[in-house]
Amino acid sequence: MGTGSVLYRIILVGHLLAAMIGFGGLITHGLYHARAVRASATEAGPLMRATVAVSQIAYYGIYALLAFGVVLISLSDDAWSFAAPWVSASFVVWFLIVGLIHGLVRPAQRRLEELATAAENDPIVVESCWGPALAAEEGLGGPDADMDMDQELGNRARPSLSFEQWLSGQSTDAGLLGRLAMGELATQLLFIVALVLMVWKPGN
Repeated sequence: MGTGSVLYRIILVGHLLAAMIGFGGLITHGLYHARAVRASATEAGPLMRATVAVSQIAYYGIYALLAFGVVLISLSDDAWSFAAPWVSASFVVWFLIVGLIHGLVRPAQRRLEELATAAENDPIVVESCWGPALAAEEGLGGPDADMDMDQELGNRARPSLSFEQWLSGQSTDAGLLGRLAMGELATQLLFIVALVLMVWKPGN
């Protein structure tokens, strides 16, 4: 069909959209993770759940990227070849990105979501945000939640426990944020490598 055919151009549009969705999500969800960690421990849960949901869409974009790429090369009438160095290198980069996602980023992301959910239900977190009296009224506080309600309502402006502070006390998950940040940085650097390969096509 060649690179000028209508079908080729339709597949090319799909390839570009998949790259925008996939790599765009990979870049932005690192910012969302940072926002969730800095948020209060009661806000981190909803933020992390939303981030995981959006990230899943980004992963689908990454998967579709390979399929569209293979079809494009097949339709190009030898304008592009699987044997071309930039094509082979692009496949290697794609597999590295997917390996990092499934081996490092996604497990850390899921664990962070679990911890954020646990944090928002932790009595210590609830009392730090709402105060013992209000927490007791909701049935969420600890055993010492016996403060006078009027006094507690007057102390609502005090700062609440952040998710990062809560995480620092979870010794079983030490290094979780570091692993997540390392995985996200590596995937973003590989994205830059893939972009260079797509634009310059070295060895074509």
